[in-house]
Parts: sequence; C-alpha cells; structure tokens
Amino acid sequence: MNSLDPLLRRAATADADDISVDFALEDGSSWTKRIRKSDAEHVGCGWACCEKLTYTERLLGCGICLTGGYIFSFGSLFRFGTLVTGNPLPFAATWTLGNMLALCGATFLVGFKEQVNTMLHPARQGAGVAYLGSMVISLAIVFICVLLNRPTGVILGFSLVAMLIVQSISIAWYTLSFVPMIREYVSKLVFGEDDVGLGKKHTYEEII
Repeated sequence: MNSLDPLLRRAATADADDISVDFALEDGSSWTKRIRKSDAEHVGCGWACCEKLTYTERLLGCGICLTGGYIFSFGSLFRFGTLVTGNPLPFAATWTLGNMLALCGATFLVGFKEQVNTMLHPARQGAGVAYLGSMVISLAIVFICVLLNRPTGVILGFSLVAMLIVQSISIAWYTLSFVPMIREYVSKLVFGEDDVGLGKKHTYEEII
C-alpha cells in the first residue's frame, strides 16, 4: 500500500479542516506538510476501488490494460477493409474494445471516482459522455448482431458507423481539453467561434 494512503485517510476522517504531517529527512532535519481535509477526501476516494494495491501494482495494471487496448486498436486497422465492404462488425468490435481497455488503464491508475470526475468536468463533460455513450451503443449493436447471428443491415450498419465516428471525434475533443487554449483555436479555425459546446470559457487551472 502506498505510504501516503494512511495519511490521506487520517486527514479525510479528521475533525479539523487540515492536519500537519512531519517528515524526517535524511540529513536529520524535518519538513512539515499540511494536508487539507478536502484534498484528502478527493484523493482518497479516487483510490478507493484499488486502495489495497501498491503504486507499482497500479502501474502494472494500467500498463497491461493500455497494452491490450493498443493491440486491439492496431488490430482493428487490419479489419478496416470489412468496414469498407459493408461489414462493420469486426472493425467496430476491436476498435471499441481497444478504446475501452485504454480507458480502463487510466482508471486503474487514478481510481474510478477520479476518472469519473475528470470525464464529467464541465470543460470536457460533453465529450466524455459522448465517448462513453458511443462505446456502449457500439458494443450493444455488435452483441445484438452476434447473438442473433445476423448481419448489421442498413439501419444498424449506419448506426454503428455513426457511433464509431462519434467515438473518434469525442475522444479527440476530450484529449484536446487538457491542452490550454487549443480547443478555442480549433473551434475558431473550423467553426469560426470559440470552444463550441462548452457554454463558457475555463481557465487552465479550472480544466486540470
């Protein structure tokens, strides 16, 4: 378990708004760090779903998920031909599973609640919801067709391709939200207006 976890839990459950923690340094001196209760609650809850794992184990889990995700995503490129010829199921399944595994990797590292809070932040809420929703709908269509042992047909086929497009656009827009001012630039370049769909501007400190 991470050595900071007991300190975070102590701060989160303390009666006071913050606690002071003394760290002994190698040269014999000490260093005092004040931990705010609100910060401890925020970080502690973020690790709640995997708090029994060490930081190394979290990194390992993240690496395994990301590697699997990249393998699926790369493998989907070899199935792009089936998408062009009218059978989007193989491409959609591998592409979506790759995206889901990559997302699980990030969640493994930072914790479930922290990942949810990040995706639902006002600066990226629309893109986050669109990304999650399009992945769920894509897999639902794939499972329906597989279980019924039938091709997608025109309606489901077009719906599946549309969800793949939404996945690609939403994850790109979501990723751009972490780069200060880049979405305003892209919005002005493409649409002639600033940061389409956000409703209001956010400072760099608010976004991260």
